[in-house]
Amino acid sequence: MHVREILSKRHDELKASISAVEAEIKDIEAALKAMGPAASPSVEGSNTANRFQIRHSMPVNDAIILAIEAGRKTPVSILDYLKEELEINTTINSVRSRVSPLKADGKIAHDGHGWVPIKKNGSGSLI
Repeated sequence: MHVREILSKRHDELKASISAVEAEIKDIEAALKAMGPAASPSVEGSNTANRFQIRHSMPVNDAIILAIEAGRKTPVSILDYLKEELEINTTINSVRSRVSPLKADGKIAHDGHGWVPIKKNGSGSLI
């Protein structure tokens, strides 16, 4: 492999990584905006917690798992489920950057055709 090819490949990898980070930043900014302004120190902790529970939406990783459990196997169909069913506004890059870590954590699997939920037997252990 020539130096130009190596540099070009690494350039593409870094651009993809930056896109994933930018997508995650947008997700976090949207969540923060949905939560409203930060509570002042004079507000009681329980009021802040209640306001957080009312405005906080489901974490994107949990939503991705729900989409997969609902039979969505590809990043595009997972994204459609998040937007249409759960009203979570995220990006395809965000979905793509999250499925592999979820697999590594043992929360989902890939069966060669797409993403699938991890099946557990009645005792709670993996099958």
